Amino acid sequence: MKLAASAHTPRPADDLPDPQAKDCQLLRDCERPGLIFLSPHFAWPPPTAHVSGGCLTEFGTLSNDTISDLGVHARSIHSVLECISEGIVVVNRKGEILLFSHVARRILGAGPVDVPLEAWTATYGLFLPDRVTPYPHNRLPWVRASRGDSVLDAEIFVRSPMPSEGTSLIVQAMPLKDDADVLHGGIAVLRDVTADRRSLDAVERLSNAVETERETIKDQSTEMRLAGLVQNRLYPQPLRREGIDIAGAAAPAKETGGDYYDYLRMREGRLGIVVADVSGHGLGAALIMVATRAALRSCADMPIGLDGILDRVNATLLSDLESGRFVTMFLASLDTRTLTLTYSNAGHPFGYVLDRAGEVKRVMESTRIPLGIMPHWKGQRVPSIPLERGDVLVLLTDGILESVGADGNAFGVRRALALVKEHRLEPAQQILDQLLKGVHASREGVAQEDDMTAVICKVEDVP
Repeated sequence: MKLAASAHTPRPADDLPDPQAKDCQLLRDCERPGLIFLSPHFAWPPPTAHVSGGCLTEFGTLSNDTISDLGVHARSIHSVLECISEGIVVVNRKGEILLFSHVARRILGAGPVDVPLEAWTATYGLFLPDRVTPYPHNRLPWVRASRGDSVLDAEIFVRSPMPSEGTSLIVQAMPLKDDADVLHGGIAVLRDVTADRRSLDAVERLSNAVETERETIKDQSTEMRLAGLVQNRLYPQPLRREGIDIAGAAAPAKETGGDYYDYLRMREGRLGIVVADVSGHGLGAALIMVATRAALRSCADMPIGLDGILDRVNATLLSDLESGRFVTMFLASLDTRTLTLTYSNAGHPFGYVLDRAGEVKRVMESTRIPLGIMPHWKGQRVPSIPLERGDVLVLLTDGILESVGADGNAFGVRRALALVKEHRLEPAQQILDQLLKGVHASREGVAQEDDMTAVICKVEDVP
């Protein structure tokens, strides 16, 4: 698809270009690169898309004062689109791009490119859901919409360098018409469902791990070990990012368990850190853990705040969990540029921030009840926590704190934090290893009764 020609100088409202004219100009807001739009008249989503005088228009006609102040309105459009988690692409009847939002750029792995319509599939790496067959360019949802078709829930797989593992999309598209019902192009909304697809795949693999092997594997313990291997693949690898060193580990009491930890990509480049604990043990708790992971990942990058994210997860669990089941969860959001941490704690054991000297700098207490118990729970807001170089974030499940040793005493918070303090100058993975080693050594042969999970996040010193 080709880019329509752009201009930086807005025209007055009474001098708008002919929608059929070849030189129909676009306007670009230079303050925020990556978004091209046709006019200050923009609202989304309309029940039916219309253009007036060649420009996108909303249903409440804007005043002449608003129209004349294009720069301010352009910034308003940007602010609106910043709050929309879906990508938006608008094309005219010739296949030229009229609007390409920054979210669409992230989802497709590249911004608007001046290429013929036939080259779109190859340029952006667009495939059918089988991930093998190139998506026919003349069947792309926005192309169909530009020809007058409405498209619902079209699935596209994007294989591009960013992200390298590919992206799954659900696309809705509709024609763009003016007040006289004349077709001018098409509007498409792109929703990234990659996390949903992967989580559903993980649930299916975990559920089928026993079923597909049941006919040939009679030993139940072997089946459970197989399911445990599948579950273990869901946990993230150690992560180093912009001076942040983070490592986690989960040790189930049985072959599978209900503990969960993860690192999430959140809005504005923030790093999400989560540790959760499903009540109970075994395969049932593991399946709930996978469902919790899917629900969290599906909304982690939405602009709704940490409590809003937990509200959505809570609503999902309320409809899925049997009576007596619940999930505790500690969810944190770390701005790696400003080194500020925000969190919401749904009935989970306290989190701790240790300073460079190993002293407790902040205790992160519970702010709301566990998930899956009660709807519409209003969490307690807490101020953000400024971090400094050398600080260490410690997140644990109760399986570590309540691990009973040969002397009959629980391992406890003091011993856990003392081990972190002792090894605070080491990398996060080594701190974690020493913590778990200490817990296992304290049992002296006593059987592990609960799943154990820990995450260590260290703010590294600048070299």
